[in-house]
Amino acid sequence: MDESDLRGDLAELPCFNLYLGWRRVQAFYKHFLGEGLNPQRVYVLELLLEHRELGVTQLARALDLDVATMSGLLSRMESEGLVDRPRAKGDRRAVAVKLTRRGRATAKRTEAAVAEADAELTGALDPSDVAALARLVERLGELRR
Repeated sequence: MDESDLRGDLAELPCFNLYLGWRRVQAFYKHFLGEGLNPQRVYVLELLLEHRELGVTQLARALDLDVATMSGLLSRMESEGLVDRPRAKGDRRAVAVKLTRRGRATAKRTEAAVAEADAELTGALDPSDVAALARLVERLGELRR
């Protein structure tokens, strides 16, 4: 029995197909980045490389994660020496997330790999399909709000 027969009615569900698409994206990242870096970690590194310092809530919003999930992700990244979370100046309750020296080096190293993975992934599609996909995903994201 091949995959399409095995999946049966699931293959008709848009959410299942989005799930399969996401799994393929993760496989691309794993191929280009190796073990230990997943898309969420890479996106946190990229955001901090661009903005230098962001709050936990800002990072969570940017990646459409809840604050608890982002806090757990940052704890793991901090234990690996990728980020630092000192208290924000002026508000002892707030945490300002910054890249460590190791995190900055990792972010710069992964930047090219992410661009290469994205180019290969989208290179298999017509530019109008890439634009349509972006619009559809955006519309799906708006349904939840």
